[in-house]
Amino acid sequence: MIVVEGRVFLGGGLEKCCVGIENGRITAIKKILKGDERFDFGNSLVLPGCIDAHVHLREPGRTAKEDFYSGTLAAAFGGVTCVLDMPNNNPPVNSLENLKSKLDLVKGKANVDFGLYAALTKAADTGSLSKTATAFKVYMAESTDTGGISTGREDLEQVLSSAPAEIPISIHCEDERFMKKMEEKSLEDHLLARPDACEVQALESVYGIARKAKSRFHIAHVSSAEGIQFIEMNKKDLPITSEVTAHHMFLNVDNGPGAFGKVNPPLRRKRDNEALREALSRGAIDILVSDHAPHTMEEKEEGFARAPSGMPGVETGIPIMLNLVKKNITSLERFVKAASAAPAKIFGLNKGAIKVGSDGDLIVVDLKDVSKVRGHDLHSKCGWTPFENFEAIFPVATFVRGNLVVQNGNLENERRGRVVHA
Repeated sequence: MIVVEGRVFLGGGLEKCCVGIENGRITAIKKILKGDERFDFGNSLVLPGCIDAHVHLREPGRTAKEDFYSGTLAAAFGGVTCVLDMPNNNPPVNSLENLKSKLDLVKGKANVDFGLYAALTKAADTGSLSKTATAFKVYMAESTDTGGISTGREDLEQVLSSAPAEIPISIHCEDERFMKKMEEKSLEDHLLARPDACEVQALESVYGIARKAKSRFHIAHVSSAEGIQFIEMNKKDLPITSEVTAHHMFLNVDNGPGAFGKVNPPLRRKRDNEALREALSRGAIDILVSDHAPHTMEEKEEGFARAPSGMPGVETGIPIMLNLVKKNITSLERFVKAASAAPAKIFGLNKGAIKVGSDGDLIVVDLKDVSKVRGHDLHSKCGWTPFENFEAIFPVATFVRGNLVVQNGNLENERRGRVVHA
């Protein structure tokens, strides 16, 4: 048995005790435990491993930007013990054949546990896909690297109603009717081209369909104050969940890093940052994700109009949020729920809580250990970050099913990740 000791997050609070892990599962939680291998972290916090339910690890097809090994390595160093990877690959994951091919390709490379999305389209065989996919993804608008798997407005209701009720559907909510074709030279231009109305009108369509469908809807990367207002007005009526990214909470058209901050949905205004942070803190938004979507520096430096949309974030989102916990801006309980417990519940994972029977995914955190984010210290292939110089608290240690993967900034074990649903 592996024993991890520290100030453990149990039942909404911290308790000095030991967590015992055998065969990848938590088997005991006691004041004192003996084991074959023991890790005593003193007064550091022992928290459930974090789940990033929205990443783009670029394999297959675009491995110059990222691959499954490097992306999951970055995750482990950032306190993420499980990722759910999106289907906009090359080839796109829009068939059972492509899904199984991707799984065979990546399953021996992962440094953390993972699940795979399948693209939900009009032609998708949802019954067979749902046996292997952890979740489905619907793109209501074309975005970088979607490769023609977006769903037109005329097919939206049919597509969103087609999945089995037990499989969540993550929806990229942008209504193309409200986009403006224009020359884009800046983040301000990109926002004008994809204004708040794109998100709000898409949400109206999705919520309208949800009143009739039995499917489980999850709203990807909410980005606007207006979107939050719409979700809060309708939250009691429908069990639709939602997510927010660190870049939409902290970056905007005024402080964003030019083409390196180009993303869909776009960075908006400072008031949107504030509204999103407050919404996550009070539970109006359910979970925290990164939408980790790396591109090479060369691609981002081609000029704003040509630069692809997307940015890395799987290694930095959790550490930046932990700094807010240290500052008492976000409570520890709310952080754990948004980063661990709620995504586990939404996507049906045996993770997200320190309790007997759950997977032994843990992160160890010292809230006094504040550092600055530096792109050259990170582990994504792309080699840059939009959060350069942000204050962050990186984990002291990361355990995946009891395997020590990262400790004190060093890789201790690799390729220990397993698929969570297959």
